Amino acid sequence: MPGVNMPDTNETVYITIGNNGDELTQRAWSAFCEDVNKLVHEFCDYVVGVWFSAASAPNQNACWAFVRVASVDGKREAREDLLKRSLSILAGKYKQDEIIWSVSQTDYISAQSYPESKEE
Repeated sequence: MPGVNMPDTNETVYITIGNNGDELTQRAWSAFCEDVNKLVHEFCDYVVGVWFSAASAPNQNACWAFVRVASVDGKREAREDLLKRSLSILAGKYKQDEIIWSVSQTDYISAQSYPESKEE
């Protein structure tokens, strides 16, 4: 990401939540999203995106992505374990079966020069 001092890692973590079985009212769903958002921003230094399903979608979903920092003396793992436990508590609070935690290898595609078009 231009202009951002990114950590030395090629892993991105995605945290995804949904309103399983339409258990949550709109007000409760909104609170669930806000609680997860606060946790993610509290624990993660490099949040790169937050996405929500379309308002007209039949299912409610949300996703947060952050770049993993390099592990130093197990501190990243301890911090991620605490975040996972906190997310698990939120899942229980909001009567959700689970929260998805997905780690992916990130590849960066470098730009190539693009020929200028000639205006006529």
